[in-house]
Amino acid sequence: MKNLDLPPKIATEMGERTFFPDKIGQSSSAVLLSDDLVLKISPKNEESMNEVAVLRFLCGKLPVPEVIGCECEGEKIYLLTTRVKGEMACAPQYRTHPEELIFALAGILKRMWSVDVAGLSECTLESRLSLAEQRVRSGQVDIGNTEPQTWQEFSTPARLLDWLQKRRPKEEEPVFSHGDFCLPNILLNGYTLAGLVDLGFGGAAEKWWDIALLWRSLRDNFGGKFGGKWAPVHPDRLFDALGFAPDREKIRYYLLLDELF
Repeated sequence: MKNLDLPPKIATEMGERTFFPDKIGQSSSAVLLSDDLVLKISPKNEESMNEVAVLRFLCGKLPVPEVIGCECEGEKIYLLTTRVKGEMACAPQYRTHPEELIFALAGILKRMWSVDVAGLSECTLESRLSLAEQRVRSGQVDIGNTEPQTWQEFSTPARLLDWLQKRRPKEEEPVFSHGDFCLPNILLNGYTLAGLVDLGFGGAAEKWWDIALLWRSLRDNFGGKFGGKWAPVHPDRLFDALGFAPDREKIRYYLLLDELF
């Protein structure tokens, strides 16, 4: 922390607080935490710039971190926000009450969908596919951080991209989309939403993108992929809580699209 060369405005806002690194998550960003603030140091790119815009847009609409300062220097962006106090939705206390968690998460989705997205950046499927194509062409797809069976079926990111481009859903239902709606990015106080974090892919997007990622996150956590046993419950209970049937084709499509990110 002491060796960081920070923009003067950011350093001033941080003051004499003690910060420590956040070791949770798989982001390419460096995240430093104090008791009440979070400093996120990211490569200056579309995702990091979008996160700032989404946080500012959502202020007063949904519980998200408040932007205290944002400075760009060279190829990096320094984002200083308030720290949301809450427990990740994958915290141990939820393992014995998965039904309650599922119904809370369904309520959070519905609350997100009620946000008026006018004026928010559009993250259409066309734009996602375009970004995915850029990642494939530049070799940015990390195959080691994906589902092994994906490459048993498609063998290469380029073949998966071709499949996605040819089989894209015809209709989109744009709502506010988190973009990475998995349990660690949802902070709770009990079963009430405390805040949403890591919103770099947020925007007005197809609702099944978030549904698919949440369903997978529930499946993986319930199955013990990240350690710890959960009380037995099927992730499809999410659709009982939402009040509509799962669209298996869209779930599969958006999970495969996410493999390229």
